[in-house]
Amino acid sequence: MLWTILAGCVCAAALALEKPRKDPPVEIVDPDVQPADPNSRGQVLEPDHDPDGSALDLPRAEISGEGEIALGCWLALDGSASNDPLGGPLEYQWQQVAGPKLALAHGDQKQAKLWLFLASPGEFRFVLRVKNKKGLSAPAERKFTVPNTRPPLPESEARKVLGAGELFALPGEGWQQVCGGKLELRNENGITTCRPARPGLYLFEAPRAGDVPERRGAVVPPGRDGVLGDRRPIAKVTNNLKGEAGKPLLINGMLSFDPDGAEETQQLQARWTLGDKYRGVKLEPLANVRAHFTAPKPGLYSVSLVVSDGRLDSEPPEHVFIEITPPVAAEEIAEEWLPDVDRSDPRFRKTTLGLWDNLDRAVRLFPSRCGITLRVDSEVAAPERFEQIPLALEVRDGAVLHLVDWIGRQTDSRYRREPGGRSMWLTTALQWAKEERLEPVPVQVDALYAKPDGSDLMACILPGFKQIIDCRTETSLTFDASRQMILGSLPASASARLKEICEALRIPEGQGLPPLELPTVAEFRLQKTLAEKVVTLKRERRRVDFLLRDLAEVSGVATGCDPRQFTKGLPYVNVDIVDAPLRDAVRTIVHVAGFDGCSVEPPGGLWFYRGARPYPSSELLWDHAMVMTYDLSRLMQQLGPAAGMLLSGEAIAYAIQRRVYPDSWKEPGALIFYHPPTRKLLVMHGPMAQRRVLEFLYDLGQRGVWALGPVEQ
Repeated sequence: MLWTILAGCVCAAALALEKPRKDPPVEIVDPDVQPADPNSRGQVLEPDHDPDGSALDLPRAEISGEGEIALGCWLALDGSASNDPLGGPLEYQWQQVAGPKLALAHGDQKQAKLWLFLASPGEFRFVLRVKNKKGLSAPAERKFTVPNTRPPLPESEARKVLGAGELFALPGEGWQQVCGGKLELRNENGITTCRPARPGLYLFEAPRAGDVPERRGAVVPPGRDGVLGDRRPIAKVTNNLKGEAGKPLLINGMLSFDPDGAEETQQLQARWTLGDKYRGVKLEPLANVRAHFTAPKPGLYSVSLVVSDGRLDSEPPEHVFIEITPPVAAEEIAEEWLPDVDRSDPRFRKTTLGLWDNLDRAVRLFPSRCGITLRVDSEVAAPERFEQIPLALEVRDGAVLHLVDWIGRQTDSRYRREPGGRSMWLTTALQWAKEERLEPVPVQVDALYAKPDGSDLMACILPGFKQIIDCRTETSLTFDASRQMILGSLPASASARLKEICEALRIPEGQGLPPLELPTVAEFRLQKTLAEKVVTLKRERRRVDFLLRDLAEVSGVATGCDPRQFTKGLPYVNVDIVDAPLRDAVRTIVHVAGFDGCSVEPPGGLWFYRGARPYPSSELLWDHAMVMTYDLSRLMQQLGPAAGMLLSGEAIAYAIQRRVYPDSWKEPGALIFYHPPTRKLLVMHGPMAQRRVLEFLYDLGQRGVWALGPVEQ
């Protein structure tokens, strides 16, 4: 009987071992699913097992903490102590399952260490699961409470959201980076700076009183491709708007753009706000970054625009002032002139003045007719020579801009605007470099050169500064290989421009080309005038300067030419133009008078020239030049390998010099070169040249080597 009982027990035990064991479900949270309720406990999933049913090969998740649990501070949840019995790599999956939702940077939930900025008080609970090749671990949990106290720093300083490549500043010295892609920290004047570019969290800490260091972080949102960081959009509104009381005024923000490309620009969302709470004022948002503004009473109002790409807002907001005047009677209504220009700039004042004799007349008439003084530097001409310098230009109810631009063009001089806008100085291209105070040039170029002596970088930069260095014996520019710096002494503005060039080369790669700018209102009106204005010039034999004066009179568009272009004297021509569009009349005059072309220059000017097309502005180039870098990496990929064999970055730079205002690249302040280490084309020139360079690059991307065509003359 006893043996029978023992045999039955053994059989029952054997059956129990053969029956598969089913573990109870474990409550965990899928990291790819965001619960709608921040206090939700998430999904209930089965723990993973290996094929033989054993859980011994599954990893074990463990969480440790680092940092201060206080409002406005950084806390690290560290899962790196998690154990894998197989000794292989682990995948980490973090999830917040309770408490006010905390913002996490791109990809942080899959890292071993999860950094949290405690922006809100409350009871928090985080869960970690780790995964090896056998499956997921059971969840490990960490709970903590953040009391409602006063934070040591506002969130905007302790956790700053940046666009890719933006400057991040930390007060003081001693900062060390504790997470994120490695950055170079620079310290100047007691401020530590860096420029994060890739998406993710960048955290820095510095010693302070006590055991816990001060921590500050910068977060760069990912771009739409998920690889590069997102760049901040830029809001732009036409300045100095003017309207009437009680009538809707269209505010146009369509010049706003996203540096990440045209597709991003088209998807920008606008947020319009009134500067103050004005009684009865209406601001109605419209599609395509526009709005209707209506004010019941005259006065000066302000409106702000912020555009967003869904990840970053433009910063700072674009502010525009609106002048509302009393209602105007119908018979007094006149077309608004140049709404897209700065009315405080004396160059855009309206005037009527013909200068068909000499410089002396221009100097005498400028104060009374233009409201500003025209001064001439002795390096350009002495007063007794003013009458010997011929001029040929006519402005009828047009901008003073054409007068100063074309006088400078006819006297081989450049002009500078005196602060306050009281005077325009005709001067030489290098007079400023001889007079400006000198400044030392310490520029760090650690990653911007390939050759040990830095000769490749210096060969690119020096042409833009050679004339400045040659005109003044105290100036110099050298490369110090031991310190990886460019050192020397330059005029203050040239020193600043050199630093700007090196900073531009550090802009992250892979950004592509910026979007093309839209035509301004002045450009649109001028093109419309050329197409729709009908003129008649039926005269017998006329001298060219008299013919251009007649053209200005019948068209209302400023005209001019340089009499010195005709070495044998101004020619006489016959024209017979009856009821022809202004554009056709211009072409006829170019042909019969022996010009090589006509430069159509906003806001309303026609300059007839011989030789290469001149740069539209005679303002001192160093005063208004911009430093731009154009990333050619995507363009070269678009051209394909066949075109790449024929067309290098250096060849593109050379083609631009031959096609975009060829003579202007000889001016101090103009520079163009291709930088192979970063695959960037750097251009230092004025806004109008930058625009044509960008148009050329877009055309090159569309048509390939066919865009090179014949050289422009």
